[in-house]
Amino acid sequence: MQGRIARIDDQAAALRLRRARPTHGIPVLTEAAAMIASYLNDECEMGRIAADADVDAVVTTIIADVMQRRLL
Repeated sequence: MQGRIARIDDQAAALRLRRARPTHGIPVLTEAAAMIASYLNDECEMGRIAADADVDAVVTTIIADVMQRRLL
C-alpha cells in the first residue's frame, strides 16, 4: 500500500508541475533552450554573432547535439 501511495503522490506532484509550467516538451530542455536563445540574441545585439543568424535553428542544433552525445 505504501508504494501505491507514493506513486499517487509522485503523479500528483508531476501534474502540479505541468500546470505551473505549461510548456511543451521536457521542462529542463525547454528552459535550457530559452536560456541559450536569450544568450544568442544578446550576442546578436552586441554584434558578436551575425544579426541575421537563425537563433532558433542554432538552439535546436545545440540541444540536439547535447542530447545525442548524452545518449550515446
